[in-house]
Amino acid sequence: GQLWGIELASGIIQWTTITHNPPLTTRAVSTPLLASGVVISSFDTGKVAIINPINGARMWEAQIGVAKARGEIQQINDSDTSPVLVPPYLYAANLHGSLHAFRITNIQRPMSAWSKEFSTHHNLALDDTRIYTVDDQSRIFAFSQEDGAELWSNTQLINHGLGEPFLWQGYLLYANARGYLFVFNPDNGELLGSDRVSRFAYSSALLADNERLYLLDNGGYLNALTITNNQHDE
Repeated sequence: GQLWGIELASGIIQWTTITHNPPLTTRAVSTPLLASGVVISSFDTGKVAIINPINGARMWEAQIGVAKARGEIQQINDSDTSPVLVPPYLYAANLHGSLHAFRITNIQRPMSAWSKEFSTHHNLALDDTRIYTVDDQSRIFAFSQEDGAELWSNTQLINHGLGEPFLWQGYLLYANARGYLFVFNPDNGELLGSDRVSRFAYSSALLADNERLYLLDNGGYLNALTITNNQHDE
């Protein structure tokens, strides 16, 4: 539950902000975001905070979503999803909670814009108008950035262990725990194709440049793919 501010030149810890985590967590963490002169981070408490990068003081903090189930596992409320800032909105999500948009007119006083009951531990992907995400059952959704309206959903790969969404070359991509890569149409959620790229699971985020898509599997193999005539070659 500790977030550190470390000086680049010396490696000396300048400040530490401590969060008292609940007894049960997924033991994963979100990646802090540095934007608009502040640090934005979410925590295992299911909260998102804006932090002063100079001294680590919390300038603002809010609950993303609260679990409604009674079971201990279903009440785990971690936010392992990295916050995304697309002015005027800050987007955050958590497990057994919600996908939440905060409107930022003042960086120190964001206000709730909309909230959708949702459960995810993966990062979000955004284009100009939509938010793409996958829930904890591997159901894929696209929501409107402006009001959170559900634009489409796809349940074909439920319980397939999908990773986080990735947008590349006009496609929406997901890799899964069995080494498959799935390609979707981001406009309507149609599954366009799939291929088993590795015999190992994929749990790392996908990366890409203008020409190639890179996938690092859990066996330590790095695969580079290109798209040729709507197909991909390894």
